[in-house]
Amino acid sequence: MRQSESMLGGRYELTDLIAVGGMGEVWRATDTVLGRDVAVKVLRTDNPAAMVSRFRDEARHMAALSHPGIARIHDYGEDGTSAFLVMELVPGEPLSRKLARETRLPVTTALSYLAQTADALSAAHAIDVVHRDIKPGNLLVLDDGTVKVTDFGIARALSSNSATVVGTVIGTPQYMSPEQAAGGTATPLSDIYALGAVGYEMLAGHPPFSGDSPFAVTLAQVHHVPPDLPSSIPVGVRSLIMRSLAKHPGARPQSATEFADEARALQRQLMPAPVEALEHVEGDTTRANASTVAMTTCSRSRHTEFRPIRSGRSNVRSQQRQRGPLYVSPIGQ
Repeated sequence: MRQSESMLGGRYELTDLIAVGGMGEVWRATDTVLGRDVAVKVLRTDNPAAMVSRFRDEARHMAALSHPGIARIHDYGEDGTSAFLVMELVPGEPLSRKLARETRLPVTTALSYLAQTADALSAAHAIDVVHRDIKPGNLLVLDDGTVKVTDFGIARALSSNSATVVGTVIGTPQYMSPEQAAGGTATPLSDIYALGAVGYEMLAGHPPFSGDSPFAVTLAQVHHVPPDLPSSIPVGVRSLIMRSLAKHPGARPQSATEFADEARALQRQLMPAPVEALEHVEGDTTRANASTVAMTTCSRSRHTEFRPIRSGRSNVRSQQRQRGPLYVSPIGQ
């Protein structure tokens, strides 16, 4: 973009270049009418008419989507030879940048990102829109851990008559479903596959497949089975990711909602649970407002009882010496 073209549509003043992609550039800009910062995606002027049409499709797809996990669209316009899309400016970084810095993420963090992305995809799938290019670069992570899905540039409405020509491969090879890699039609289950590939990378530190060329990676998506995830990853998490990477769509989780629910259930299982505050009163267990409770096995009988511990670790050790084995419930499980 030339400096003289820093104002688009007589309204959006381009200030900082954020990213450059195959279709064009993304700029930080100021909406001079409403006085707010926005992101402006500007299509390259040398793109063919078909690309401009796809750009308009992106605007329509995003305008139809309303979900907190999807970057909002504010405006679309064409200014001379430039077409542009005005979007919410998300104060986060691409997951791809985070992975380049950290390589692997904690399991619970990965599950949170996956569940949030699946929620956003569920909203898109509900109006028959398939993203077709879910990858770390299209997932923005905010400082508080919130994830927003961006770039519906190659998304397709399932009901659209302008489907991709058979045999044309659309997407990013490392995250592309086998059916897309083979030139077939992408469906919501293709997005599930891509989400599984993103999850695999977050947990393993690399995508499921690599190769000397994009074509080699594409072939691997169709014909090869991904290597097993590290054994340190919990079994349930490995199962979710590997089922999502099944070659046959029918073997994958059958909806983004199903994927999100399973990811959150696994996340809850792995998160440390708070020690419940309980008191033993006349044979019944009730909540105590200011004490932590340990369950002790009485050496004199076969039953268990709850005894409040009110002054920290020293009392835990004291009761352990007096009563035998002590089990704190359920932190660390």
